[in-house]
Amino acid sequence: MSIHSLIPLLVAVIYISLFAVVMINRPWQQQHKLFMLYLLAAIIWEVSESLLLSSYFVEFKLLLFRLVICSSLWWGIQLYLFARAFLQLRMGFGLWFGYASLLLLSILAILGYAPQSILVENGVFDSPVYGWWFVVYVVPMIVLVLLGGYALLRRFRVIRNPEERNKMSYLIAAIGILVVLGFIGITPVALTGGIPFSHIGALISACILTYAILKHGLVSINAVLRRSLGWGILFAVGIGTYALIFFLLHLVLDFELPFGTLALSTISAVAVALLVYWLRPTFFTMVDQFFYRGTYSYRRMLLSFDREMGNIISLDELADKMLSTIAGALRVSRVKLLFQNVGSGDFTTQYVYPKVKIQTGNELRFVPDNPVISWLEREYSPLNLAQINSIARFDGLWQTERDILANSGLELLCPIKSRGELIGILALGRKQSDTRYSQEDIEMIISMAGKAGIIIENARMFDTLRQHQYQVQQLLTEAIHAQESERQRISIDLHDSVAQWLAGASYQAQTVEALLSRNDNKAVREKLSTVEDTIEKSLKELRRVVVDLRPPALDELGLNHALQQSLADLSSDGVTCNFSQDGKQTRLQPSVEISVYRAVQEALTNIRKHADASRVDLSLHYEDDRLIVMVSDNGKGFDLAHTIDNAISVGNMGLLGMRQRVEMLGGEIDIKTQPGAGTTVIINLPVQPKVEES
Repeated sequence: MSIHSLIPLLVAVIYISLFAVVMINRPWQQQHKLFMLYLLAAIIWEVSESLLLSSYFVEFKLLLFRLVICSSLWWGIQLYLFARAFLQLRMGFGLWFGYASLLLLSILAILGYAPQSILVENGVFDSPVYGWWFVVYVVPMIVLVLLGGYALLRRFRVIRNPEERNKMSYLIAAIGILVVLGFIGITPVALTGGIPFSHIGALISACILTYAILKHGLVSINAVLRRSLGWGILFAVGIGTYALIFFLLHLVLDFELPFGTLALSTISAVAVALLVYWLRPTFFTMVDQFFYRGTYSYRRMLLSFDREMGNIISLDELADKMLSTIAGALRVSRVKLLFQNVGSGDFTTQYVYPKVKIQTGNELRFVPDNPVISWLEREYSPLNLAQINSIARFDGLWQTERDILANSGLELLCPIKSRGELIGILALGRKQSDTRYSQEDIEMIISMAGKAGIIIENARMFDTLRQHQYQVQQLLTEAIHAQESERQRISIDLHDSVAQWLAGASYQAQTVEALLSRNDNKAVREKLSTVEDTIEKSLKELRRVVVDLRPPALDELGLNHALQQSLADLSSDGVTCNFSQDGKQTRLQPSVEISVYRAVQEALTNIRKHADASRVDLSLHYEDDRLIVMVSDNGKGFDLAHTIDNAISVGNMGLLGMRQRVEMLGGEIDIKTQPGAGTTVIINLPVQPKVEES
């Protein structure tokens, strides 16, 4: 093999390495895929060129040359497409023109016209027989170079980011060297001289691209390059060691081993090693399944406890899954989980598998100063209850406690710790096979318990937080109910007292005005008319306050009628209001009706004060178990995120109050708005029809 065939082979090795690195790096973006196709075309070109310039495969030289020209044109097309993708430009004319030219050249090569023959001297390729096919090969290259070069230089002139300009500089340099030396390499002068200019250019370009990828992230490959480099070094060391062993055997035993045989045996050994490595997990799995049989899947779950159960945040669900998995993996008759009681501080049984009703008198319980607890707080390995009588540390146990442990059917107590503190006890019963726990079982239990500590603590904290949240929710519900009750009481009191008094005063003022009209008391009548107007305004405002406190229509006529009254009040301000309702109308629970009414009332108030809207649409959609309310306007809208973020600081709690009321009933509220585009409020509530008392 001559130096002329070694250069393209060396370039192929570099491109193969880059191809492997980029292929492993997922996910692939468009420029990754195009870069891989560029590398693949370059690899085919370089390998076929290396074989063409070597002394091998003499009878296939013409076929190799046709492969060379087709693959080199494909390589040029992919380089053009990669450059366009890197610049984030559309492929445009170059895509169709390039692949149409490649298709034409491939057809000519298959039919034997591109070229019809080549010159071979002493088994080595000399040059092709040029003809019109050369135009089909060269013209697309020139067109793509002009298009790609123009796009690169144009983008380079407008980019101001130094990092991007640096990346593009490397790309321009690599493409420029390829173009110059590539076109020199396909000239008859270069081919006659035997100097592989094209492949020298490809070698320099490959080095530039490799440096740009490693140093400046021309194509992001993250940590894959480090892994690939590690595997590459490992393979190199392995193959070198393998060859060294054969060389030493040659020196010691004095036997001849041809280079070809050594190469084939090395490749076979590498292939076998890769096959064994690939099949290794499968064989280990098959052996484990054979030995553990039905418990295999449970054991796998225990060994990967943190991954399998780390996302479970419910303590009940976590305990059920954990105990059932342990029982299935170890074939245990009974498993218990003990936690510390918040009130007494005792460790009591809170979860059992299989689930049975815990008898109060036989409940397993450990007080904080129990010697068992003291032992578990200091140790990380399970306590074998059969050894309690032989350990001096447990001499302080009462005989009653010993009897309870002896009759509990338990064999092991494993501490569960988090941050060094004992948070739970895993109690394991006897195995169904009446055999002892093996060392492998003990190690698996310890490993699982070590992982379970943080997971259980997180689940308990989440349960506690959920309970506190539920309590707060209940308090808020009670507060709102108390608020509504007080509003209703004040509304009734105002209506039955002050409103009646003002109405009576108005009638009396009208009577006095009628009596005075008989005499010429103009000034008195004017003053009295002013008093009458003030009373009328006060009475109107008082009635509005009464309705706002607790609209009588809501209790007497239902939600639909109360909302239509609210729309009527808004229409008196000159806003066009539309109301619609579909589905079967039914009376809902009072808490649902008042919450929907308050939310809609807040939305209408915001429209009146801030929206500058000329049209408002209110619709109610009744379903069997849901109520959907939609309020929309054509006003000026607002920035929702900014308004919510600043609601507390500016004292505007309306939107937050709407959300709180709806979510408290298990519903959802969706507000769609943006400046200049109006606002739509959608309320989705689970509902139950009101049950009438007979």
